[in-house]
Amino acid sequence: MRGYVVKKGKSYYAVVYDGVDPGTGKEKRKWVSAGPRRSDAEKLVTDLVKRRNQGVSVATEKLTLGEYLTGRWLPIQESQIRKSTFDSYRRNIELHVLPALAKMPLEKLTASDLDALYASLLVRGRKAATRTGEGLAPKTVRSIHLV
Repeated sequence: MRGYVVKKGKSYYAVVYDGVDPGTGKEKRKWVSAGPRRSDAEKLVTDLVKRRNQGVSVATEKLTLGEYLTGRWLPIQESQIRKSTFDSYRRNIELHVLPALAKMPLEKLTASDLDALYASLLVRGRKAATRTGEGLAPKTVRSIHLV
């Protein structure tokens, strides 16, 4: 993991390498504002590199789960899987995941949030146009989990 300091205008930024984007193949970097002092930016780079090496996210974007799934993840999947599989993924996301978790900030999403979603889908996951009040089949919930 590597990082460096950049000055733009009157502010310094900590810039940290964050892997390769699987969709484009380009390197990703996270820019974090550190304020007007270079020493603060250098400390921030050290901290971010240490956190990244420990497996902690250095994400600075405030993406929600809905924005990520519909704006980034689904478009990448469209060219990599069969059309029928893509349609199934899109349908499951639109019908079951987005109504419950679309506004959840991606960086705050936890396994317990997903477990609660799966539990509610098993109890009352069907939409009103079908049988009312019934849960989804366990296989359907597993399919949603795979997305």
